[in-house]
Amino acid sequence: MVGKTIAMPCLAAAFVWAAVAERADAYTATGDRVFPATLVLLQIAPGDELYLNYSMLPLSGGTVGAPNRASNFTATYGKTITDRLGVYVEETYTGIGQVGSGTLWGWQNLDDDIKYLAVDEPDHEFLLTLGLDREWGGTGAARVGASPSGATTPQLYFGKGFGDLDLGYLRPLALTGFSGVQLSDSAPRPDVVSNGFVVEYSIPYLQSKVQSYNLPQLIRGLTPLAEFLFTSPLPLPREGVMARAPRR
Repeated sequence: MVGKTIAMPCLAAAFVWAAVAERADAYTATGDRVFPATLVLLQIAPGDELYLNYSMLPLSGGTVGAPNRASNFTATYGKTITDRLGVYVEETYTGIGQVGSGTLWGWQNLDDDIKYLAVDEPDHEFLLTLGLDREWGGTGAARVGASPSGATTPQLYFGKGFGDLDLGYLRPLALTGFSGVQLSDSAPRPDVVSNGFVVEYSIPYLQSKVQSYNLPQLIRGLTPLAEFLFTSPLPLPREGVMARAPRR
């Protein structure tokens, strides 16, 4: 089952602790398990979705004119073609703040994505999705870091709830994540490996499937979670060096 999503996270970071209400519109579900939308990592299955994200990253700065801040406004739209197949379009508008000077503004490269839900096992609260991402090089502004070289990224997403296991109060736990290899069209842009996962504990699942407690209404609808994202260039770049953050 794929949920329809309208999410507006206000912070993006490599490690996030957040409390997400499971009654919100952003989710992916299988069986009794609901995987809420996250702040850094993308949804693990195709869906009819609209994401509006904002992130701000402090930079090292330095002399006059050196970059000291990067602000990103990102819109991601997803549309299902079938129950298992969906496509996405993403665009980011970036501002690069400069020491003692103005801010450079411009678009990042246009990004498309296709996802296919390959495995859906409700009894085991398990999902497995195959994805293919395409960044179109040269469609963004070089002044804000958009690469003239495009990239293609095969991706694998998964979600697993622990509700089918005899773990008592650990049954509300769930793990989701993804892995991808970003293959650039040409040097000097490097190929990049990205991996990420989310650990979450569903209080609604605890209340309905394990043990009901007299909790405040606000707490009853929360899912505390922690996100982790790791990226690194492949050991043997084809040639040259180019520092650029991969697509999240």
